[in-house]
Amino acid sequence: MVQPSDFIGSATEDRYPDVFGLLPEPRPAHGLLARLAQLPYQALTLNHDTASSTTVLQKAVGLSL
Repeated sequence: MVQPSDFIGSATEDRYPDVFGLLPEPRPAHGLLARLAQLPYQALTLNHDTASSTTVLQKAVGLSL
């Protein structure tokens, strides 16, 4: 399940700080969490074999080759 700690915010941003004040004000992700929780869940195991991982992803989203 998606948790608020899964989102990168200004407190956890790992890039350069917003010294020019260009980033929007942080807002709670609770509405987004509720919407994401309604989506179907599918666990996938991917690896470094890009061809097989691509096939797995295509099958997961219903694309036919």
